[in-house]
Amino acid sequence: MAKNWNWWSRKLHRWGALLSALPLLLVILTGLLLQVKKQAPWVQPPSQRGLFSNERFDKSWQDLLSIVKTVPQAQVAGWEDIDRIDVRPSHGSAKVQCLNHWEVQIDLSTGEILSSAYRRSDLIESLHDGSFFSDAAKLWFFLPNGLILLALWFTGAWLWWLPISRRTRPSSKNTASKGFTLVELLVVLAIIGMLVGLITPAVQNAREAARRSECSNNLRQIGLSLHLFESVHKRFPPSGWTKTGPGHPSGKYVGWRALTLPFVEQSNTEKLYDFELHWWEGTNATVAAVQVKIFKCPSVPQRVDVLSAIAKSPRPSLIFANPIAATDYEAVMGVQPASINPHLQFPIYDAWNRFGVMYRNSAIRFAEMGDGASSTVAIVECGGRPSVYRKQALQPRLTNDQGIGWADSEGPFSLDGSSADGNTEGCGKVAGCHVAMNAKNDNEPFGFHTGGSSAVFADAHVVFLNQNIDLSIMAAICTKDAQDSSPPLN
Repeated sequence: MAKNWNWWSRKLHRWGALLSALPLLLVILTGLLLQVKKQAPWVQPPSQRGLFSNERFDKSWQDLLSIVKTVPQAQVAGWEDIDRIDVRPSHGSAKVQCLNHWEVQIDLSTGEILSSAYRRSDLIESLHDGSFFSDAAKLWFFLPNGLILLALWFTGAWLWWLPISRRTRPSSKNTASKGFTLVELLVVLAIIGMLVGLITPAVQNAREAARRSECSNNLRQIGLSLHLFESVHKRFPPSGWTKTGPGHPSGKYVGWRALTLPFVEQSNTEKLYDFELHWWEGTNATVAAVQVKIFKCPSVPQRVDVLSAIAKSPRPSLIFANPIAATDYEAVMGVQPASINPHLQFPIYDAWNRFGVMYRNSAIRFAEMGDGASSTVAIVECGGRPSVYRKQALQPRLTNDQGIGWADSEGPFSLDGSSADGNTEGCGKVAGCHVAMNAKNDNEPFGFHTGGSSAVFADAHVVFLNQNIDLSIMAAICTKDAQDSSPPLN
């Protein structure tokens, strides 16, 4: 039996070494280069220090872009050519890394170019983990080779230990062996490796499916809260109050989420809210910091603490003592005719029929939905605000003055459509400017789910909308009585 173990060990060791030779060589070489990247300028340009360390960053992003444009090798024409910016106050410098892997280091205090060189470390890192070839190669080729290397370690250790164990083993031939055999151990390792390879992507998909289901459930509960509000007040809540009206004698700025608090099991929060003040006045700003789980989508990847807000008349610029609680769902007020009509065979929308079921100071009843409650969207996903995203990429240099939290009354928006990269909104007949969702999150439908985002209709049913939905169809379901036709979506 021992001879069989030796034979299997040598065979597995040799074949494993053969299969892993090239990937192992690549991983070793790139690993060695990464070990000395800070000492090897060829791999990564050394970090430069500005004139003053811990200097306050007083250069605008546009200033940095203008400086980088002066470096011909960087090949920068606009922000789309920038990969990332690494600001280092302790060094008094900023590293601007371009899409062509050229790196420009800039003094934060003087704007002087400290260094301009090609950065190879990112390319080497992608070769090291296999992502250079593709995500599939990283998962299905480099990961299995890592498991093979692990098996090589075990078999090599066994082959090293075998002669030692023979010298120390009792001479009795009747001594029974205990524990796992080598073959059993290798079979178990192989099975574990295969299971890891199969389960890892499945677990990730299952997690996102669970998050998407929770997000849909949040929207369903919000849709039911709109119905409960309508049942009590005989009208749907407006997207926000901005003036005196029935049920709102104070005329203060109040958003639809504050109005529906008692219908989403937040009666205690509603009791703290002062409807005689604007949402940012008095203690309302403190109430706005209360986290309401139902207003948040679990698929949003990251959030920043919102401790300030730029002015948006009549709201002044604000500083908050506590971070404002976020929201990822928003009322869609209707469509912008000037943005949508150019995409239609003939104009449909005007100042009278452009609205949805919830808009500023509205008081819509079920009977006033000419297109029907089941064909009219009330709330859509608009995740991640007030941070700005283009596609799935965070844009730290951009700001948004709307949707800063669930209490914000100025977050609702009308559908415009945008360009595919999300940089242009409401661009009419411009080529490619017909994307209905998931291109930009600053006041257009946007979700962090793969392939689309969810919406709740006026009859409280939730639909996951494909992100490739035609802009004209999206416009049709965002308006309540334009007599525009749209195919069933569920």
